[in-house]
Amino acid sequence: MKKNYILTVIFVIVVILVAIGIWVFLVQKQANSLKSPITQLPTPVPTKEVEPAIELINLPQEATVGAKINLTWKVEGPSKIVKHTAVHFGELSNPGEFDTTVTPQDSGYPNLTKDYADGTFTIPNTFAASITATRAADLYLRAHVIVDGQNFWTNEEIIKILEGE
Repeated sequence: MKKNYILTVIFVIVVILVAIGIWVFLVQKQANSLKSPITQLPTPVPTKEVEPAIELINLPQEATVGAKINLTWKVEGPSKIVKHTAVHFGELSNPGEFDTTVTPQDSGYPNLTKDYADGTFTIPNTFAASITATRAADLYLRAHVIVDGQNFWTNEEIIKILEGE
């Protein structure tokens, strides 16, 4: 009987040791898998910041001398603070594309709306201003905004100013 008891105790000890060995093996395997280096990092997706854009959204095709001309323009793009946006205008055409290096002084337009020409304004936003034509002529104009030191312009538009009735 003593022999059976000793064999049983030895058997239980062996089973416990085998179980502990298996448990240690599995824990070490899991720990090693957590330590293994990542062989391939995910490729970052490049994000391109949206460039500011400006658009004249409301202007008449014609107006009469002395009439109030309402102009509306919209500046799109990332949320920013700007210190200047205006409609620049004059009686001489300055056709073609204006890139970001063309300043208001280079534009050839002697006049501008003053409402937002100097201050602190948030974009994206919609802006409105009025001008009054003083004589019959073609009036050429572009909306403009300066964002981070770069100039953004609309295409040139024309308002025909007619003699009053």
